[in-house]
Amino acid sequence: AIREVKEEAGAEINLKGIVAVLSRSPKFGISGTPNFVVVFKGEFIRFTNNHDHEISEVKWFTKDNIPTLSHTTNMREVTRIIDATLSGKVIFD
Repeated sequence: AIREVKEEAGAEINLKGIVAVLSRSPKFGISGTPNFVVVFKGEFIRFTNNHDHEISEVKWFTKDNIPTLSHTTNMREVTRIIDATLSGKVIFD
């Protein structure tokens, strides 16, 4: 997770724990095995000013202004993740 954040967003973080383990079934991967997403809580340290070429822009958003993230993540799920992060709970779906 630390490497992924550094490569994708150009940020250094400290991991603070797991926020959610989400099943993406019945959406199966190429191998036919179930897919899962693990969401980590991280503490921002600094930007490195170097992020992946696939990312056009890195920005901070308020909870009320988060844009659509992907076709598999909806705002209900994002809100649950934020609420779990703030309350110290872990989601297992």
